[in-house]
Amino acid sequence: MVSDMVLYSVIGFIVLAVILYIIGVYNSVVRLTRTIDKNFANLESFLKQRHDEIPKLVNACEAYMQHERGTLEEVVRLRGSFDRAAGSNEKVNIENRLNSALGKLNISVEAYPELKASGSFAHSMQRFTELETAINDQRQLFNDSVTQHNILIREFPALLIVGAIGANLRELLEIPKEQQTDNLAPFALK
Repeated sequence: MVSDMVLYSVIGFIVLAVILYIIGVYNSVVRLTRTIDKNFANLESFLKQRHDEIPKLVNACEAYMQHERGTLEEVVRLRGSFDRAAGSNEKVNIENRLNSALGKLNISVEAYPELKASGSFAHSMQRFTELETAINDQRQLFNDSVTQHNILIREFPALLIVGAIGANLRELLEIPKEQQTDNLAPFALK
């Protein structure tokens, strides 16, 4: 009888521990998901400001860069796609492609010294540089929370639980290769 009570107590303790662990994993996933959403919303406000500057940049470039029309059209198309994107993962994917297109545009700008001397281009680039600094700070917060989330849902034994609650890997917002050098902005005025 005592041994039965000990056995039931041990089983009860194990069941309670498993339930508490599941609750802890669930709460951690919820907390990290909300943190990602909050960080993306903060980042998105800066991205929106940058997207609002894109038409000004394209207008400044069009007069000088007739041979780069495809790159300019891609930047405008991706900007519009961002506004129509359904969720943060889709927006992150579009933003990664937009950053790549802006990098191509940056490389193209180097071939047009008269464009770099243009007042409207210089003004657009100053605003872009300011926004890129803010975006980089917010990107770091967003990517940190995404990384924590992705680690949690891939760790064992949590990965056995997160599938049941529908947690999926989230996409990082990539840092464009052009920004991985000394320049923070995609169009550093030299």
